[in-house]
Amino acid sequence: MYYEFNKDYTQAIHYLKVAVNEETNATALFNLAIIYEEKGDREEAKQIYKKVLKHDPDHYKAKVNLAILFEKEGKNSEAFAQYKEATKVKPEEARILQNMGINLKRAGNLDDALSYYQKAVELEPANSVILYNMGILHNVRSDYSAAIESLENSISKNKDNVYAYLALGDALERQKELERAH
Repeated sequence: MYYEFNKDYTQAIHYLKVAVNEETNATALFNLAIIYEEKGDREEAKQIYKKVLKHDPDHYKAKVNLAILFEKEGKNSEAFAQYKEATKVKPEEARILQNMGINLKRAGNLDDALSYYQKAVELEPANSVILYNMGILHNVRSDYSAAIESLENSISKNKDNVYAYLALGDALERQKELERAH
C-alpha cells in the first residue's frame, strides 16, 4: 500500500477505515492492524487481528501476527496457541513451525523446539534462517556437532549472516576444533 510504504499512517488508517466501513473486509482489517502495529499501538492491532479472525477464522497471517504480539507481551502460551491454530490452516508454512520452535526454546522446552525446527527444515531445507536458529538451539543443547552441521549449512545458503559465523565459531570452540574456529 502506498500510504503504508511512505509511513503516512493517518491517510492509510483513514482509507482502510473507509474500506472496512463500506464492507467488512478481512483484508482491509488485516492491513489496518498492521498499520496500528507499525505505529506502536499493539493493543489496537491485537483487537483488529481478533476482528479479522471473527470475519475469517482461517486467516493464518492474522493468527501469526497475533501470536507475535502475544510473544512481545511475554504471553508465550497464548502465542503458542495462536501458532498452533495457524498450522491447522497452513501446515506447510515453515515460518510458523520455526516460530513455534523459537517460542518453545524461550520457554525452555528444547526437545520440543528441536522437533519444530526439524519439521520446518523438512519443508524448507534451503532456508538459512531456520538452519541458523536450529544451529543455535543445538548449541544451547550442547550438541555441538549438530550445531556445526546446521550452522555450516546455514552459511552455505547465506554467506552474509555474521551471527551464523559467530555461532559456528562458538560451536567449533566448544567441540575443541580450535583450528577450524579461527
